[in-house]
Amino acid sequence: MKVFLHQIHGVCIESTPEGGYVVFARGSSTGEPHIIRTDSIGTVIWNKQIGGIGRHTGTLSTDSGIFIAGTGDSSSLALLKIDGNGNASWTRKWRGLGRNYVNSIEHANNGYAFTGSASARGSSYSPEPGNVYFIR
Repeated sequence: MKVFLHQIHGVCIESTPEGGYVVFARGSSTGEPHIIRTDSIGTVIWNKQIGGIGRHTGTLSTDSGIFIAGTGDSSSLALLKIDGNGNASWTRKWRGLGRNYVNSIEHANNGYAFTGSASARGSSYSPEPGNVYFIR
């Protein structure tokens, strides 16, 4: 068992073509992404904390990069692409439908697709029934 950092929560994990892993986690107090790249036995190659995005999920891109989808602020959605070394490549934002939550991101032909939901109430952390979105 490997323990990478304290005070973070695991979100998801993906295996890399080289046999390693990318661990997606979030800070317990900030909710901001922590992306950890490891080798095949879990030795950390790099670890990055990324500001400006929250309540996120992630997936690998075909060019050894990483997509991170989440909330940009309380009323926007954000997609960030980082390269295989953890450096930001680009960010794109969309206006959301209320308090937004990204639940899933997948590889799609020539890009990505992600889905989530939005709550009309700004005070609730958990998504409520209402709006569902899909972005490609």
